[in-house]
Amino acid sequence: MNWEQLGAIGEIVSGIAVLATLLYLAIQIRQAKNLMLSSAHQNRTDRNIALMHFIANDEQSLNRTLGNLTPEEMSDVELLRATYLFSTVLRHFEDMQYQHQLGIVDSETWGANMEGIRSSLTSNGGIVYWQGCKHMFRPSFAELVDKIIQEDT
Repeated sequence: MNWEQLGAIGEIVSGIAVLATLLYLAIQIRQAKNLMLSSAHQNRTDRNIALMHFIANDEQSLNRTLGNLTPEEMSDVELLRATYLFSTVLRHFEDMQYQHQLGIVDSETWGANMEGIRSSLTSNGGIVYWQGCKHMFRPSFAELVDKIIQEDT
């Protein structure tokens, strides 16, 4: 075996090693992406559970959510609290929109959350609360919420 043959064998072996390395890296990237998506989903779920737990355990929040207490019946302090709670709920949806735009949230999940936005807006006082906190959101999200309001009225 001469040097040319050994060189050719060396090139083949190094080519195979490069392909194996690229395959390994592709698998690692896919696993890292799946882990990141899973972590993001778990964080959203935890945040949603905490918010729903708060609403369910706070009588005033529960009454607002169920529509037993309208904005007209609230004091200024109660209305401000309701607006802050409403903005907290919508902040969750704004984050979902942003993650959907980045490709982290799939279309099926985003579609379900669009219904959550619609449900929040049609709750007793939803539009009143939105007008009180609209300025705190990203313009693209505010446009989306305003479009939903226009479609539903």
